[in-house]
Amino acid sequence: MDRYRKTLYSIERIVRSLRVDLEAELLGKGSGGVAGSGGPIIVQSGLDTLLSERNPIADMELLPRQEIAHGVSCSYNHERAGTRIRAKCVSFDAEQPDDKPSSCLLLTPEFNPKNMPEWMTLETNLDVAALNRIKSLELRFMPHFRYAAGERLGNFNMNFRVSAPQGGAQTYLDFGHRSFPSLAVPLELTYSISEAQWAEIPLATATEARILLNLPLWSEVDYSMALSFFEVSGPRRN
Repeated sequence: MDRYRKTLYSIERIVRSLRVDLEAELLGKGSGGVAGSGGPIIVQSGLDTLLSERNPIADMELLPRQEIAHGVSCSYNHERAGTRIRAKCVSFDAEQPDDKPSSCLLLTPEFNPKNMPEWMTLETNLDVAALNRIKSLELRFMPHFRYAAGERLGNFNMNFRVSAPQGGAQTYLDFGHRSFPSLAVPLELTYSISEAQWAEIPLATATEARILLNLPLWSEVDYSMALSFFEVSGPRRN
């Protein structure tokens, strides 16, 4: 099984690399990694850093707002008895000389049906300076929900959050709420915020920006979520 897992993961990485090279050619910047004036900007995030490097993490039970790694955390109602979430990160060494090591994050929540939390999120910070250089946002990610055959898991949601000082306090605003099916197969999904929507977000005064993945709150289904790819980008401002 370990050999099959490594082979499948290598195939996923090869397909993503080929797509990046193809898009680079279509944008006229070639595959040499030097972006032209019209090329997209990659927005650094804690999750991208965690998954695109070798970062093995042993099984850990997370307290609310506890970081899994720098810039990656989970949040939930800590006062709800029976609510908890476990996390671990499995790493893969490079299979080919040109490959890079990478990791896969696995989250396993537990709920008390009689005292369900109001939320449980996976959160990652984003580079605010880079966000101010783009005119819309696109996130590509690959989640995989694991649960027993025959069961049905509800959707999960995502949103973009910015924090800024206001009246001596730190306030936050949420934008771009989207819903996705909790698929039992690894499939790359896209979360985006259009140029018109992006123009309404007060990024110039933002001190922090985050993507929030709101996990399904489903007491009747035991599940885990694996995340193997997470990349945020956007077209440059003129």
